[in-house]
Amino acid sequence: MNIKIALEEDKTEWLKLRMALWPDVSKKIHEKEISAMLSKPERFITFIACDSPKFSIGFLEASIHEIIDEGCVIKNIGYIEGWYIEPKYRRKGVGAELVKSAEKWAIEQELNEMAVDTNLNNIQSQNAYQALGYKEQDRFILYRKVL
Repeated sequence: MNIKIALEEDKTEWLKLRMALWPDVSKKIHEKEISAMLSKPERFITFIACDSPKFSIGFLEASIHEIIDEGCVIKNIGYIEGWYIEPKYRRKGVGAELVKSAEKWAIEQELNEMAVDTNLNNIQSQNAYQALGYKEQDRFILYRKVL
């Protein structure tokens, strides 16, 4: 397995993985977000895990958040925006290596903390983050009303 920083030429594989993680988001929106992230390398980074040079098996998107309220004590922190591993590669260390890559990047950016959020009902994700040393900071419920 190899982990690389996503570049322009990785957009097709990156898009495939994003669509697996967020299937309810349109292809057009994914493409727009990928382009936006590639245009701001000082703020965003994406790592792609590959089983072979042409076969991507997972990804992790990270960013620098300027303002955060998830229990962190400083304003600039690293943030895991999205993290996905193809099902047959899970529980084999691929996800942990992606998180380590993001944490290393955050340290290189002179950041002292890394944060992430997940849905209250996503127990698998919560367990994964806890196993990697992340501590729960808060719980909240988002309400919405269609007008």
